[in-house]
Amino acid sequence: MIRVVLPAHLRTLAQVDGEVQLPLDGEITQRAVLDALEARYPTLKGTIRDRTTQQRRSFVRFFGCEEDLSHESPDTPLPQRVAAGDEPFLIIGAMAGAEMAAVRVVVHGDVQGVFFRDTCQQEAQAAGVAGWVRNDAAGTVEAVFEGDADAVDRMVQWCKSGPSQARVDHVDVSDEQESGLTGFEVRD
Repeated sequence: MIRVVLPAHLRTLAQVDGEVQLPLDGEITQRAVLDALEARYPTLKGTIRDRTTQQRRSFVRFFGCEEDLSHESPDTPLPQRVAAGDEPFLIIGAMAGAEMAAVRVVVHGDVQGVFFRDTCQQEAQAAGVAGWVRNDAAGTVEAVFEGDADAVDRMVQWCKSGPSQARVDHVDVSDEQESGLTGFEVRD
C-alpha cells in the first residue's frame, strides 16, 4: 500500500481528507503512483503532470524520505521506505495546473421525464465534474458544471444530445464563477 500526501487544493479537487492510500503491484515508480492516483481520482488528471507529455508540472514537486525526487525519471523506483508504505510519497504544489472552468447550461427540448438528471449525474461523476442538475418550471433542465476545462466541455457536449430518451432542441451555455463545488447532485 503506497501512502500519498496531496496539497490541500488537490485534496479538495479529489474530495479526499488526509492521506491517500493506493494498492500497487510491481515496481513502485512515480509513473505507477501517478497512474494509480489519476485512475482513482480522474479530477486530478492534468493537475500534477501534463495530460499529453506526462511531464511533471513545473510548480509541482515530489518528495520521499526527505529527498526531492522531482527531477528523477518517472520510471525510477521510489525509495524502499516509500515503496513499503513506511514513508509517504509527498506531492507539493502551489496550485493546480489544469485549466479549470465553470459553466451553467439550460437545456431546451423534451428533456424532463426522460432520466436526463440521473444520467447527467452519472456522466458528470464519471468525468470527475462537480456541480448539480435540476428541472425547472419552464420545462428545461438547468445544470452547473465545475472542474477541469476539458471535462466540463465534454459535459456541455453531452448535454447537446442527453440520454437516448431525450430530444434536445438547443443548449444555452454561460460562464460561471468557480465556487469550489464538490460532488455532483440532482436537485429538485
